[in-house]
Amino acid sequence: MPPPAIYYIRHGQTEWNAEHRLQGQRDIPLNDAGRAEARRSGEILRDILVREGRSLRDLDYVSSPLVRASETMELVRIALGLHPAAYCTDPRLAEISFGQWEGLTLADLKSGAAEQLAAREQDPWRFTPPGGRELRRAKAADRSLASKPCARHCSLWPSQHRAGVNGASRACAARYGSAQPHRSGRGLYI
Repeated sequence: MPPPAIYYIRHGQTEWNAEHRLQGQRDIPLNDAGRAEARRSGEILRDILVREGRSLRDLDYVSSPLVRASETMELVRIALGLHPAAYCTDPRLAEISFGQWEGLTLADLKSGAAEQLAAREQDPWRFTPPGGRELRRAKAADRSLASKPCARHCSLWPSQHRAGVNGASRACAARYGSAQPHRSGRGLYI
């Protein structure tokens, strides 16, 4: 049986994205630009699925429970002509926690936590922001997607950030036999 196609869509922009703030697990909604991005992503996905001869209704749709991802999912589903609320959420798709750094910008960190920021840049996999989560442990959660997928076919997952997309995509790709989904044609980043 061939591996399933996996389509990933990054959530649309939030005000905190525009301000370059770490969002982590703070539940920040989309801004107008983010809603436009989500609708456009839905249009692009619709065109791709039609071109590939895939049925929009036969796919599983799964989102992070954070509002920026779920709002993205609902706008994508509207663009696909599907009921906006007919999808599942999976907390394993949520962005990692940056703890006390959430809401701060890189400039804030450089002026108020320069030593910690330097430690993170030295070893990002083992560094834990104050009150946050170590990236290495978060990647272990991504790997759990491989052993217990959140959906029947892992079809469409709006994700929180590029690292999350990469971790989740690698996990699902490993589960279905592709080490590099972005090169294999089994995944799509929008």
